[in-house]
Amino acid sequence: MPDNSERGYGKPPKEHRFKKDVSGNPAGRPKGSKNKRTDAFADRITDIVLAEANREIEVKDNGKVISVPVTKAVMRSLATNALKGVTKAQQLFFEISNAAAKHKDQRAESVLQSVLEYKDKWRRAFEQCDAEGIPRPDIVPHPDDLYVHPETGDVFLLGPMTHEQREQERRERLAEIRREAAESESEKPPEEGPEE
Repeated sequence: MPDNSERGYGKPPKEHRFKKDVSGNPAGRPKGSKNKRTDAFADRITDIVLAEANREIEVKDNGKVISVPVTKAVMRSLATNALKGVTKAQQLFFEISNAAAKHKDQRAESVLQSVLEYKDKWRRAFEQCDAEGIPRPDIVPHPDDLYVHPETGDVFLLGPMTHEQREQERRERLAEIRREAAESESEKPPEEGPEE
């Protein structure tokens, strides 16, 4: 018979007490469950912040009232205060502009690197197809449609980005050719029949 001498409030029977060095939750807390917020909440907050940042407001510019996004108005105000000599505004403006320039440079470098790798990959694939005498794959964008400016490193897309865009361009060219053919046909003078 169990010893129930130590029973009462906060003192359950010994057989029901936690065992020493044995977890009450052997499976443990699921990873990432602490301080976890739902993606839906984060998405809502992101949408609210971006909507406010892009909301159009009216500001005066050289005596005219123009409409600009809130972000642009705030940056303009910060730049104006920096020009007036407000030290904190100058400091913040330079930090933001340097971060923006750095981000833009990194993005351009990343795009350039990706384009060069893409062009090189398909150049090698085309060479292999040519050597084996098999048709080259039909890829879009075609590597030849990606132009890298030799001095600036800027990348320009000269052709379609997807198969759908290429098909649309083909349909538009075909419609233009048919339209030109119909116009030239209607402009021809009528053929004269044999004289009687």
